[in-house]
Parts: sequence; structure tokens; C-alpha cells
Amino acid sequence: MNALGSLLAYANQPSLLLLALCASALPALISAIDILTTFRPADRALASTGAIATAAWLAASIVFVAI
Repeated sequence: MNALGSLLAYANQPSLLLLALCASALPALISAIDILTTFRPADRALASTGAIATAAWLAASIVFVAI
């Protein structure tokens, strides 16, 4: 619901929309992946997914600063 509200509220402001969507969706997904990784330490695909998600969060943060 937060993502839908962000889309409606910030439709004309792309930089705020990017920040709102990234601040709501990515941390929750990265946290879930990190929790799963603690239960499956030998799963390299899951660890890689977590690393890629963290890199995506970093990239979104850098893009927001650049905008």
C-alpha cells in the first residue's frame, strides 16, 4: 500500500518518487534475504542475491543524490 500511495502522491516528482519507493520496498526485501541467508549459510545463490540487492540499494541512493 505504501508503494501505491507513493505513486499517487509523487507522480509528478520523479526524484521523490524514487526515494519513496526505494525507502519502502528495498530495505524490506534486503532484510528478508539477509534473514534467509542466516538459515542457509551454504546457499551461494541466496548470498549473491543479497549482495546484488544491496548494490541496487546503493545505486538508487547515489542516483537520488545525483538528481
